[in-house]
Amino acid sequence: MNKEKALRLQNVTILFDIAWETYKKYFKVLLKLNILPVIIVLTGLSIFSMIDDFEDISKYLDKYDFIMIAALILGVVVISVVVSSLNYIAQITVLNQSSIKDSEKYETEGDATDIKSTEVTLFGAYSVASKLLFPYFWIMLLTGLLILIGFVLLVVPGVVFSIWFVFASFFLVFEGKRGKSALQMSKRYVRGIWFEVFLRLVVAALLGLLLNIALATFKGFMGSVASDVTDTTSLNLFLDFIYQLVITPYFVVYMYELYRDVVKANEPILE
Repeated sequence: MNKEKALRLQNVTILFDIAWETYKKYFKVLLKLNILPVIIVLTGLSIFSMIDDFEDISKYLDKYDFIMIAALILGVVVISVVVSSLNYIAQITVLNQSSIKDSEKYETEGDATDIKSTEVTLFGAYSVASKLLFPYFWIMLLTGLLILIGFVLLVVPGVVFSIWFVFASFFLVFEGKRGKSALQMSKRYVRGIWFEVFLRLVVAALLGLLLNIALATFKGFMGSVASDVTDTTSLNLFLDFIYQLVITPYFVVYMYELYRDVVKANEPILE
């Protein structure tokens, strides 16, 4: 049975290709969805560039009250987490709703190539995300605690738990499963194909690492070239903005397609 599930999964290369096609198809709507959240998060996080190390904090303590600084930092962190979470939920909501509309379009007209992703409104996506925000935080908290316990006991259980529960947020958004139920559902679908899912996540992580190294290298090159002409901090912030706006959504799409693939692999067995 487990071998049958594994054979139903798409090859890693094919999965990347599918994610790329989905990414290109919904690029415009994802771009519109991400612009404001990326600006908010990067603008908020940019305040940390003012503090290079602990020695520099004293400069600000002379001018500002420590409690106000701590409150500002906490506020930025909270806002960044909330906005990023809302944005993530909205992205997978848009991907799912657009996919459903594509299927309906294809069934009624036989051609889904002309469908416009903007049929799924951004306001609607964020409306859904706002309703699921606290259940999402609860799932992330439970997942984080279980993974932490796993790593405290031994490293291996922590890795096992992280793969078991990787799709919990998707089952919240698409199936309405909350808390423990979402974790159990994710574990149920990953059961028997743990290594295959792990491999696909590792490959995606390696690609992300290579892209981050490329970004860091490019920042260093541009910094050395433009250091005498412009502010390198602003340049790095701009490069981060482009990366988060263009590259990061692809990995959201990849996770969405991996989730769909795992669901399809389970369908004949769970029926």
